[in-house]
Amino acid sequence: MAEIMRAPAVAGTFYKGTAETLGQQIENCYTHPLGPGKVPQLSPKKEGNILGLVSPHAGYAYSGPVAAWGFHQVIRGQIPEVVVILGPNHRGFGASIAISGKGRWETPLGKIRIDEELAKEIVEISPLVRFDDKAHQREHSLEVQLPFLQYSYGQSFKIVPICMMEQTSL
Repeated sequence: MAEIMRAPAVAGTFYKGTAETLGQQIENCYTHPLGPGKVPQLSPKKEGNILGLVSPHAGYAYSGPVAAWGFHQVIRGQIPEVVVILGPNHRGFGASIAISGKGRWETPLGKIRIDEELAKEIVEISPLVRFDDKAHQREHSLEVQLPFLQYSYGQSFKIVPICMMEQTSL
């Protein structure tokens, strides 16, 4: 059976569409006058352990330097084994709270494996969460977070993507 691969939905529109140009765009977000001013460096001496980040999910031309501030702090902490990414479902497809539970997600910077065990645990624990790849197919809110993480960490981490339509009555 072929591995499930979620192709990038907004590469070339919300962010640059090739590895080289995307890497340059991310560097520009960090060094932009509205950004933190420098590209974060991985270091053996970690400065804390960030447990969460609220990051914008617009195109990098609009929000990239703002996102860079948050990722600049995250990169200075521990290298994560798993990143759980929560985002809104703008398109209204799929389950109200949907996890993409198998395979990999791709961006121009590479392919990131889903932590299938953690995704399964979340679905088993919560009656509100369902496996549903349809909710993720064209949604950008989670995808735009990945290149910032990949720029610094490569493919060394896994993700659990969770897309949410219902955010008010839970």
